[in-house]
Amino acid sequence: MHKPPIALQCPNPECLAANSDGRPFCAKCGTFVPQRYLLAAGESIALKPGEMLAGRYYYHGDGIFLDAQPGLLPQLPDEVPEFIEPYLRLFPERVRVPQAYGFASDKGMTVWFLEKAPIVADANGVRWRPSLQESWAGATPLRQLHWLWQMARLWTPMRATGVASSLLDDRLLRVEGGLLRLLRLEFDRTPPTLAQLGEFWQLWVPGARTEIAEFLDRLCQNLRSGDIGSPEALVTALDRALTLYGRTQSYKIQIATQTDRGPSRVRNEDACYPEPGSRRTYSNNALGIVCDGVGGHEGGDVASKTAIEVIERGLSQYQFSGEMLAQGSLVPAIEAAILESNRAISDRNNSEQRQGRQRMGTTLVMSLIHGHETYIAHVGDSRAYLIGSDNCYQITLDDDVASRDVRLGYALYRDALQNYSAGSLVQALGMGPSNTLHPTVERFILDGDCVFLLCSDGLSDRDRVEQYWRSDILPVLEDK
Repeated sequence: MHKPPIALQCPNPECLAANSDGRPFCAKCGTFVPQRYLLAAGESIALKPGEMLAGRYYYHGDGIFLDAQPGLLPQLPDEVPEFIEPYLRLFPERVRVPQAYGFASDKGMTVWFLEKAPIVADANGVRWRPSLQESWAGATPLRQLHWLWQMARLWTPMRATGVASSLLDDRLLRVEGGLLRLLRLEFDRTPPTLAQLGEFWQLWVPGARTEIAEFLDRLCQNLRSGDIGSPEALVTALDRALTLYGRTQSYKIQIATQTDRGPSRVRNEDACYPEPGSRRTYSNNALGIVCDGVGGHEGGDVASKTAIEVIERGLSQYQFSGEMLAQGSLVPAIEAAILESNRAISDRNNSEQRQGRQRMGTTLVMSLIHGHETYIAHVGDSRAYLIGSDNCYQITLDDDVASRDVRLGYALYRDALQNYSAGSLVQALGMGPSNTLHPTVERFILDGDCVFLLCSDGLSDRDRVEQYWRSDILPVLEDK
């Protein structure tokens, strides 16, 4: 763990001890003390490295700050300023796009901070993650294609929010393993075109791996000529290349499951697939599911088991198929299986005339791995995390009031969490008709070793995953 340059205040309001040794837990009371590195949303900072801003934020240089009081809320605005709005609109892309944290006013300046920016802090110091340009030539063909695929997927939402030119700026494109990450966002002066993207990508052709160089050169020509005229066509072309190259790779997939009712529950309303206590190894295709009965409602254990039975039955043909399927065919199949599970639970609620809190429901998070792809789907607040060699990311977005408010641009996430109903679910399986249910399905490309952690809120509450992933999950990735 990187040792911070200043003492960090314990976030426990009954302790507030100063911690300067860089350990993740307070030496006095044992509370988790996050090292929260923030990035200035603007580039011009009139501070010298080592100075403090507002008596709280230690400045490292290069726009990087360390919050010395991570247990306190930052200053939050009465109204969200216009230049912060794109970060909120892109909240669903927060694995790749940093998020607005708050601001500080001091020394005649106002600095807006971004959290979860591509910053690394280790024995070599605190700095930005390496740029795409620095990392390009040394990457595998699959990873090079993966980075381009992520840019293509981001093009539409970023163009809709007026910041797509950020994808054409070498300085802003950072990488962390297989993840492409934006340093910050910049507004478009004029809406960029796919032809401009093709011109930008042409710069990467000389450093492309031999296996994909010809394809990338042809792709750039088609973008510049207009033969590829939509982001969807671009993603499709890259998907074909990923599938062709992904078939040449071998995969080893390991799934382990466990569940526990906890110290205070009368019964366990969580359920998982494969069954609890399983440890299985697969070569190409695998399915993992976690469901958690909705708290405060009856029959959560029945709902969670029903959901797993229906989804597993609906997707078994894909789980055990050795064939590579047509691109895009799995998303509708996953959505259909989830909607069918919702119907099964809802029909039982209706047949038993359950109303209000008598209605049983469940959350869901699942992963269907198919060759070089992982499909992550969820409903409710059960989560999926992606864990690599030196970081952990929450890759699902809770279906709760706080997340909804941020996506609509109403508030910063830290502010939205203060709402008394922030954690209230806006949807779960079994609580209503299927035509009002909107499951989220996302696709991730496997271009290196990683761990996907699927869990209910019994594990993710109170930032437990963020606290313990290094000690308890990273050794799995390292074969320890």
